[in-house]
Amino acid sequence: MRIIRFIILAGFLFFSFSCTYTFKNTRLEDVKTLFIYPVENLTLKYELSDLLSRYLNDSFINSGSLSSAREENADSRLKVTVNDFVKETGSIDSAGNPTSIKMTIKVDYEFFQGDEVLEKKENYYFDSYFEYDISVEEDILVEKIVKSLADDLKERILEGF
Repeated sequence: MRIIRFIILAGFLFFSFSCTYTFKNTRLEDVKTLFIYPVENLTLKYELSDLLSRYLNDSFINSGSLSSAREENADSRLKVTVNDFVKETGSIDSAGNPTSIKMTIKVDYEFFQGDEVLEKKENYYFDSYFEYDISVEEDILVEKIVKSLADDLKERILEGF
């Protein structure tokens, strides 16, 4: 009977100490500070660079994930270039009227730690579909997709998803 109790207790202790979960970023443990280069915009949609810079800052810095630092003092650096922006009809109904809008942003990004490139992606396509509503201005939809893109880049770079 004692042996069975010991095995059960040992199994429980082993299981409880081996199963831990953390919300801390474990992919880049030594990265504490970040410098975000001004976003380069190669499209005619001039506001993309300012919007993406602002939302990248919100996503990485203001969320508490990393602290902002000058380029020479930063543990890591992020460089993003917007290559393309496309707005098109996402779907139509049986009468041929648009029911959704698809917006696509194509970017290149590089994430550095020191001189080492930790993550690099060229021609990364990010798209979103929005319900077609004539009363909603395009600027609002652009802001939504840019915010989603910034959050997605943060997840891809920091969490590795």
